[in-house]
Amino acid sequence: EWKQQSLAELSEMYQPKTISGKDLIADGNYFVYGANGIIGKYNQYNHSESEIAVACRGASCGSIQMTLPFSWITGNAMVVKPHSDFPYREYLYYYLLAKNPNYLCSGSAQPQLTRENLTLYSLKVPSTTELNAFESYAEKVRKIIIKNQQENIELSTLRDWLLPMLMNGQATISDWCGKLSFCIRRNELKLFFDESGYSGCIMPNKNGQLFNDGQRHFVLGSVFVADKEMK
Repeated sequence: EWKQQSLAELSEMYQPKTISGKDLIADGNYFVYGANGIIGKYNQYNHSESEIAVACRGASCGSIQMTLPFSWITGNAMVVKPHSDFPYREYLYYYLLAKNPNYLCSGSAQPQLTRENLTLYSLKVPSTTELNAFESYAEKVRKIIIKNQQENIELSTLRDWLLPMLMNGQATISDWCGKLSFCIRRNELKLFFDESGYSGCIMPNKNGQLFNDGQRHFVLGSVFVADKEMK
């Protein structure tokens, strides 16, 4: 039998410490979340796990997002963290997504969502058996979502790095064996970076070194490009 409970009964709600725009670091190690998603990077994180973040200021007040692990969440978002005796983060996330709490926002010039207002939010909770079944499936989906998000970020970084090179003639794109290969002039080979090996990064071979067969080989994702393709 389903029960009606308040969000305050099932979770802790709080606004983390806010950092200003001047504190953001362009090449920081961790993403920073504001009221409307990722706003930059920082060299520290204040949440090691994915968290439910509810925008609590501005035009996006009440919007729901699930952050990436190891992120800094600012005070422009309200973290909704399930209590230890209700370990169903995915259920809360999708419920909030379906029944948006933006109707609890107050203020006309600058809409805001306070913790006090959010405690008025109520939801229907199914049996533990149903919750466990839902959470088990949703957690598997979440892993795929996180992987896709991280890959999209890496590809966006690659795009932002590569497009200026294409525009000023430092790089050209050609069709190589039915796949995209990136042909980079010899005098620009020093620009390779990122030894992580994630797809989307242009880098030397997986050991971080040039092959010793007399040719230069570089990799984009899983596509290796020989020296002759880089002239």
